[in-house]
Amino acid sequence: ENCPRRAYFDEGKFAKKFGEPGCLYELGCKGPITYADCPLRKWNNGTNWCIDAGMGCQGCTQPEFPDFLGSFYEKITDVDVPKIGEYWKKREG
Repeated sequence: ENCPRRAYFDEGKFAKKFGEPGCLYELGCKGPITYADCPLRKWNNGTNWCIDAGMGCQGCTQPEFPDFLGSFYEKITDVDVPKIGEYWKKREG
């Protein structure tokens, strides 16, 4: 939810290589299936985190890391993540 590239994911705009604008999901980012506060906490004394460094999330805070996530650069398949705001629209409506 706090990823600065989340809007790209919702819009289906995916980077084709590192350094380009867009969501890093197709380049192996595991953010859509992880639950962590990395964008807020950051690492190395609050200096940085994967996305700010231009890399996709590796899911290192997940209990199953690294086994269940596969390659750092391999896209995970069939992720069903609701777009931002969809959850609340469904609840209200």
